[in-house]
Amino acid sequence: MGYELYITKKACWFEDGPVISLQEWQYYVANDPDIRMDNFAEAENTSGEVIRIECPGIAIWEKWSKNGVDGCYAWMNYNESSGTISVSHPDQEIIGKMWEIAQHFSAIVQGEECEIYDRDGTGREML
Repeated sequence: MGYELYITKKACWFEDGPVISLQEWQYYVANDPDIRMDNFAEAENTSGEVIRIECPGIAIWEKWSKNGVDGCYAWMNYNESSGTISVSHPDQEIIGKMWEIAQHFSAIVQGEECEIYDRDGTGREML
């Protein structure tokens, strides 16, 4: 399991508050030429079995420099229950893209413990 980062409008991603709707996310992706809405993610495990997850709002950042390396891709998942967009174990490059997306939504990039991340991938405790 990796660490999860969230694009959220809330003070803390899992609390009540304003959300990013699926429609807003779909509109954003449709207008960002670097992101593709797939509504699924696929990966091959060490046994060669293909695992597929289907969910409305799953998109891939196609311009990530490490796409396809060791079977990794920059999947961005819309979470309907929290109204957030999440990425598992993102690197600094992905965090920068998440920060850019967050600016569009007047949102923040936040870790599992509600720490806020800057464009350069630096996390800081929530005040």
